[in-house]
Amino acid sequence: MRIIARMNVGGPAVQVSGLMRGVDAQVFEQELVTGYCAADEADYLETVATDVKAIRIEGFGRRVSLGGDIQAFGTLVREIRKFKPHVIHTHTAKAGFLGRIASIISFQPSIRVHTFHGHLLNGYFGSFKRLLVVIAEKFLAIFTDQLLAVGDKVRQDLLQAGIGSKDNFGLMPPGLGITALPEKEISLKSLGLPSGRLQCAFIGRVTQIKRPDRFLDVVSEIKRRGVDLDFFMAGDGELLETCGLQGISQYEPSELVVTVCAGTPLKELETALAEKGQCLAFEPPHFGEGATVGGMVAAGLSGPSRANVGNVRDFVLGAKMINGKGEQLTFGGQVMKNVAGYDISRLLAGSMGQLGLITELSLKVLPVLPGEATLQCAGLSQTQALTCLHQWGGQPLPLNASAWVYDYTATPAQNYLFLRLRGAVAAVETGVERIRKEVQALGAEVVEMDNAQAAQDWRASNEHQLPFFTHAPSEEDCLWRFSMPQTTPELELPYAQYIEWHGGQRWLWAPSSQAVHLREVADKAGGHVTLFKTSAVHGDADKHAGVFTPLNGVQQRIQNQLKQQFDPMGIFNPHRTALN
Repeated sequence: MRIIARMNVGGPAVQVSGLMRGVDAQVFEQELVTGYCAADEADYLETVATDVKAIRIEGFGRRVSLGGDIQAFGTLVREIRKFKPHVIHTHTAKAGFLGRIASIISFQPSIRVHTFHGHLLNGYFGSFKRLLVVIAEKFLAIFTDQLLAVGDKVRQDLLQAGIGSKDNFGLMPPGLGITALPEKEISLKSLGLPSGRLQCAFIGRVTQIKRPDRFLDVVSEIKRRGVDLDFFMAGDGELLETCGLQGISQYEPSELVVTVCAGTPLKELETALAEKGQCLAFEPPHFGEGATVGGMVAAGLSGPSRANVGNVRDFVLGAKMINGKGEQLTFGGQVMKNVAGYDISRLLAGSMGQLGLITELSLKVLPVLPGEATLQCAGLSQTQALTCLHQWGGQPLPLNASAWVYDYTATPAQNYLFLRLRGAVAAVETGVERIRKEVQALGAEVVEMDNAQAAQDWRASNEHQLPFFTHAPSEEDCLWRFSMPQTTPELELPYAQYIEWHGGQRWLWAPSSQAVHLREVADKAGGHVTLFKTSAVHGDADKHAGVFTPLNGVQQRIQNQLKQQFDPMGIFNPHRTALN
């Protein structure tokens, strides 16, 4: 008697069908007991092995169901007592458990054989269920005369977990019998692979239970030895995306901590925080309706208040991610700690998805400050504005954000410095009067803006919706982002600029042909420059000038080593960083 929960299309069904056909019916009487496949599964007995007969049991299937499993167990006991088999051969985890227990309860003197078809201990269950499975399999192994594993790695994993012993553990190599193979050149062409080269393939569903990580380990070892091979994976799989990973897992307003799934819309998180009078203090830009929490951290972008409250990295407490080996990793927690070594959860901020797929994040949040005011200062040159910002930075002023721009769209064109103060109401009021007097002493005009209008303007600045960002001086111009020390004086560049973060972030439009010169200027000032937006004329061709400032040798080595540890095969964002 062979017992298997379901005969869905796959390796176990192929093997069981082959065993049923391979036994001489003139000598042995056989009985196959199975359940039903799910609606989204193809039944191998109905589609391929139509010649194999089986006894179907209601409630016997893939998923654990107390009512259905009890019903299936009772039916198994009755079938065993009725058939009185000399050998009971069970397959897969659930059928193996129910079938062997039913065999013991039936008090039939049967030889018990069980086959482990896949990596029972990898990918099927969570940590707690895995522990229960190991305990159950250790117990059942005592009452099993012969254990079989499909593949030596499966056997090794089971033995290492303490299931069975070498003496009663047999090996059945995986694989299928193929009657006819197509010509090699035809196969390569259909797969879009080049001819004349060695090919190494993984064929199967790309899921954790199929252990594609072991294929990747083989690939890494072969590449390490310098063998020139092409590697490819053939098979369907589970689409890895964060769109379905939505929702706030845990929110403790009193603890100023929120844990949220990476695919959660950023707008949804900000709304939930606002209801409790809290916020993401670093004001992340959205740049569209589809912004998510995971994308926010991966991009590592911060808004107007970054110079005073910190950036994204400073607010990441913990993270969960999937690395290039398909492993789910957890870093950090829900409190601020000093840790030894790399703080990986914060390392993910600004990583651009190169290290893995972020699935969950724990973030520090802050209360919305009660006092706020925005000042518009007209008539301050860039040098004057930077000098004032540097002076105010060393004084006890609740200065929260700043922006300087030469507004050529105004009539007449004018220099403007915008200042936002946040904090206690009294501190904001005092700061406003002090700054007003100092700016007026320089001959500039100061107007306190309406808070509602100011909020819209700061949001437009953050989302790059101001005329400076939406109207490039020329179709040849690209948008460049300078990251500089705040104390950097006015840059000697003949291009219009938009300056934020008290001088720490500067935007300008210039053609990609000026990339080398721009980087020289930034490097001389102790900063770096990034190509943020390509021109309307050239598009991606502008990227040939380089998107990021090249790293020095030490920085590049650290980045390469991190990439190798987390994503050795270069699966994530492969065009962003080379491994060598």
